[in-house]
Amino acid sequence: MLTNFFNCFSFFSAMRLIDLIALNIIGSYFYDAYNKKRAENLALKIANKFGGLILDAGGGNALKKAFYPNVIVCDLKPKKKWVKYCDVEKLSNSFSSKFSVVVLSHVLEHLNDPLKAIKEAHKIGKFVIIVTPKLWQLPNWLNPSHKWIVYKKDNQLIFENYLKKRKIVYNLRKNDFVF
Repeated sequence: MLTNFFNCFSFFSAMRLIDLIALNIIGSYFYDAYNKKRAENLALKIANKFGGLILDAGGGNALKKAFYPNVIVCDLKPKKKWVKYCDVEKLSNSFSSKFSVVVLSHVLEHLNDPLKAIKEAHKIGKFVIIVTPKLWQLPNWLNPSHKWIVYKKDNQLIFENYLKKRKIVYNLRKNDFVF
């Protein structure tokens, strides 16, 4: 009788764990979409206030160009005709003009040197908006293309690679926005 209880308990525990993982994955998707939209809205507000262009660096699959004429989208592997080629770690080589805003949305966790990309974004943009997956999001840990786990602590953005035991700390500037 007691063994049946434990078998039943372990079955329900396993189902609960599966539910939690599924909720985390689904929740992560909606949370990311929400943060991307918040970042996009902020970029548009800044560009409207200060005038100028928005650079969505690493946003290769974006549809933004179709809706907003003041947005330039660039990516290492452009898939749409309006997306320009750029290496996010060498933005100043690709763009000589200044932008009101540079958006780095879900790109830094894929790079070898995310600090270099942020510095390059500051060379060509007045404001930099950074969107990264959150530490609590399970897909962030499981995605093999993610080289960094990224989280914000106080006034710092911390990049950690647990496999290589590397840690990079970026001190946020007053014109940085992190989602």
